[in-house]
Order: sequence, then structure tokens, then C-alpha cells
Amino acid sequence: MSTRANYSGVKRPPLSIDEHLVNHLFLPPQLPQGQEPGLTKIELGLLSRLEDAAICMRDLPANPSQELWQSVSRSLASCRRIAAYGRLDKTVLEAELRRLDPLDFMALNIREQNAGITIHRQSE
Repeated sequence: MSTRANYSGVKRPPLSIDEHLVNHLFLPPQLPQGQEPGLTKIELGLLSRLEDAAICMRDLPANPSQELWQSVSRSLASCRRIAAYGRLDKTVLEAELRRLDPLDFMALNIREQNAGITIHRQSE
């Protein structure tokens, strides 16, 4: 990975995954001038952390929303598997659609169109 420059043009070490995540969740000190390298790795890191948080919420003692948090956890795991290749893969997408539970959702990031799609199954 290459080094990065700060405001004064001095070269600094590359950003860590955690620093990239902070920049994606909040406004960075300086807006990027283009797409960051390693964007798939950053997105997978974010999905993994969100999935971990959903599991923590699910596992709270005497949690009346345990089933809801389990659904969120499954949905985030599905999103992570779909995003793993950095592009939509037909085989993975078909497998995740077959696995989709009526309580779950799927979120697809269509990077080229700067768009997102959410999918859920209606109960019968």
C-alpha cells in the first residue's frame, strides 16, 4: 500500500482498516478525490462489525427482541457473503435468495450506479 499525504503534503503511513471505517461512517478531515483503494475490504470490515454488534444485541439476557436481532445478524451475514467478491456474483446471489427467510433482508450495493437495493420476502 502506498503512503498518503496530510494537509502539509508530508507523507504518512497508509490508513488502517479502522481509520478507513471511521472515514466512511463520519466525514473525513479531507474528502477523497476519488475511490479509495481496497473499498471491498473496508465494506467487509464494516459488515463484520455490524454483524458482531447484532449478535451482541441478540445475546443480551432476557432479550424480548432476540428473534429480531437473529434476523438482522443473518441478513448482515448474507450481505457480507454477497459483497465478498467486490461485485455481484450470480451464483452467490442465487444461493442467498434461496436462503432468504421472511424475516430477513438483503442489501445490494450497485457501486457503478451509486445505488442500493433492498430485498425481502413477503410472508405467505
